Amino acid sequence: IGLRKLEIIETAVLGGTFDPVHKGHLALAHDILERELAQEVMFVPSARPPHKSGQKITSSEDRLAMLELAIQDEEKFLISDYEIENNYRESYTIHTLTALKTAMPSRRFKLVIGMDNLEILHTWYKYADIIRDYPVITYGRPGVKKQFQFNLIERFAGRQVENLMRGIIDDGPQNNISSTEIRQGIATGKVNESLVIPQVMEYIKDKGLYNESN
Repeated sequence: IGLRKLEIIETAVLGGTFDPVHKGHLALAHDILERELAQEVMFVPSARPPHKSGQKITSSEDRLAMLELAIQDEEKFLISDYEIENNYRESYTIHTLTALKTAMPSRRFKLVIGMDNLEILHTWYKYADIIRDYPVITYGRPGVKKQFQFNLIERFAGRQVENLMRGIIDDGPQNNISSTEIRQGIATGKVNESLVIPQVMEYIKDKGLYNESN
């Protein structure tokens, strides 16, 4: 009896609060596909990120709804609500990646982070397991790769440094869009609406999100 080989789908995991999702997030996801770093991008909105404890975060329902609107025409973009559905605890990346791997064995997951997170990756829960089991794609700033190698050598073991350096993209789209600034702009009536997908901005207005009174 012939055995059919399971096709493995390369899936990049892009986590965040997405409060709100904006065009910078989508540009990053498109760049991942264009570079063929993955065949699809999975957005994973956080429930309660450990590094944002105490900060007010828009409801998970609204953040999910905005994400769905933002990617509704993108067949290679997916959403996982794992962290939101398991919001009885803080969201640790290793828990999410392990759960996704168990639930979807036909996918090979890669983690996408920014250079700011790479600088503190050594403080993450079970960071060594993440580096060992999941390729890490890091979007940085132009020209930082070579100088950043010294920082990694101070914080990680030799094989870990090799794996992390291999995943640094230092000529990617420059995401200068800030969800915080968008929220503040909406609250003060000075938001640049071109930074947000029109359907998402319409949802924000309809729901009255980010108004100073909220």
